[in-house]
Amino acid sequence: MVHPRRRTKRRGAATLEMALALLPCMYFVSAILEYGRYEMARQLVINAARAGARMAVNSKRTAATSDIQAFVIQQLAGQGGAGLSVSIYKADASGNNNGVWTTALVGDPIAVQIQSTYSVMIPSFGILPQTMPLNAKAIVIAEAN
Repeated sequence: MVHPRRRTKRRGAATLEMALALLPCMYFVSAILEYGRYEMARQLVINAARAGARMAVNSKRTAATSDIQAFVIQQLAGQGGAGLSVSIYKADASGNNNGVWTTALVGDPIAVQIQSTYSVMIPSFGILPQTMPLNAKAIVIAEAN
């Protein structure tokens, strides 16, 4: 005579093990996605700074500082981060502020600097920072007055 198998008390063990294994895996995948989002925002800030510097060099006599700042913010497409600051200035050889950008002569560098803060979307549980700086500077040599 064959006896039917008895069920043990481990009915929910597989579910619990799956939940415990899945949580760290999902957190790891979320961290990878968050890093990709940070890199995308960083690349947008770099490209916006370059575009703003090109615009400053090409329209030194026709554009105001506010026009270039608005253009840079438009290039960021809402991904610039919190505390967004756009600075346009005449730079020295090291890229430091050396005056008003409209006074740059032929051969002088003009810089566009963007500073902002990136806010993380996923909870970090104290492992990762909740905010990270998101900065870029583009320097272009003025070719015309």
